[in-house]
Amino acid sequence: MGLQHPLISLDKVSAMSPGPGISVKVAVSGNEGSSTMAVHQTFDAGFASPVMSYAGCDEIAFYMGGEGELISGGESLAVREGSCHFLPTGAAFHIKAGAGDDRVEVRSGDFHYI
Repeated sequence: MGLQHPLISLDKVSAMSPGPGISVKVAVSGNEGSSTMAVHQTFDAGFASPVMSYAGCDEIAFYMGGEGELISGGESLAVREGSCHFLPTGAAFHIKAGAGDDRVEVRSGDFHYI
């Protein structure tokens, strides 16, 4: 039996730049009829994201490279290649990339409960 849904190569997904210092590739989203979302983000060294939260989903993220800091709920967590975080629905957070030469590479999925 073949796959019901195709495998997606990030090499074939176009990158968006919502602002200086960040590149985003959205591999899976509601645009394809999915109730989940899969995203690949790259943050330039020294980049700090705005505070974000997701009202309708949890987030699980895997750090694929670089070093940085995840800030949520008044707590700070050092993140680097191999780190993983879980944020429940509605949790406010932001990410700061380290000031070194490395970019922070994050792959995340937002999981909606229906």
